[in-house]
Amino acid sequence: MLDKRTYEVSCEGIITDESSGMNGFGYDPIFNYPPLKKLLQKTL
Repeated sequence: MLDKRTYEVSCEGIITDESSGMNGFGYDPIFNYPPLKKLLQKTL
């Protein structure tokens, strides 16, 4: 029997007014991640 595991993570950032590109999913195209100074989708 496999063990069940649950993980929780968080990522603080800023929701922008404009979307950029077609990559990513959910909030990725509009979520600015300040430590990298770029949208989350561009970190993939």
